[in-house]
Parts: sequence; C-alpha cells; structure tokens
Amino acid sequence: MMPEDIQRMNSFIKYFLNYINYLEKEMADDSYNFNEIRVIFELLENGQMYAKDIENELDLDKGYTSRILKRLLDEDLIERQQSNDDKRLYYVSFTKTGKKQATELYHKYEKVLSKDYEGLSDDERQPFLESLELIEKLHKRKFHWKNNDD
Repeated sequence: MMPEDIQRMNSFIKYFLNYINYLEKEMADDSYNFNEIRVIFELLENGQMYAKDIENELDLDKGYTSRILKRLLDEDLIERQQSNDDKRLYYVSFTKTGKKQATELYHKYEKVLSKDYEGLSDDERQPFLESLELIEKLHKRKFHWKNNDD
C-alpha cells in the first residue's frame, strides 16, 4: 500500500473516531456510558443473548461485560434465564421496564443521527449510504480484524 493511501485511510479513521466521540457525548448522559448504551442496543436488536455473544459482538472483555450486565440487572432493566440446553449458560433479555427505556434511548439515537444528516440532499443521501455499505462490506471481507467473518 502506498504511503498516500495509508494517509487517506488514517484521515478517514481519525475523522470517524472523532464522530464516535461526538456520538458518545450526545448519547451518554447521567444514566449510561457509551459501552452500556452499546450493550443495551445490542440486546434491543437481538431480544435475548448470552453474555459471551455480547462480548464477542461488541469486542468487550468478559469482566467489563459482566459489570455492565450486573448494573442493568440491579436496575431491573434485564433479567437472566437459564438455558434449557446448557445449565451453565444464561440468556439475558429486557424486562418490560428495560425494553421501554431501551426503546426510548434508541429513539434518542435516531434523532441524533437524523439531525446530523438532515443536511444531505436526496441526491447526496443515497450515495452516502451506499458508500457506508461498501466500506462495511469490503472491510468485513478483506481486512484482518476479528469481526471480518460476520
């Protein structure tokens, strides 16, 4: 890879990390930090999951994931249910209160994204979204990163 290519990639990564930091500031409040929000959204998307699956999907270590889940459990936002197939494993899923709070938090996230991209015209929006999809597709297929086989 040419040095100019590496510089262009670095520029994009730097920009994207700054955007992630911005999202973290917009989303994180007195209730949850950014990784707690990521866990909440992952559960919202999947319904119920093993803790190990959350760790793997979000690339979080076991101890940190465990602390996040304990906090959500203590706040009665999630519940644990033992697996019928393997008694050593527990699923986590939202309580009714947890599902409501997670949904409200996700609506806040949608508003942040909508506000950020409302300035795109219809002519800009489609190529922008297609570019994001292409970056994700190529990255998953070609780059040596742990989530490249999703």
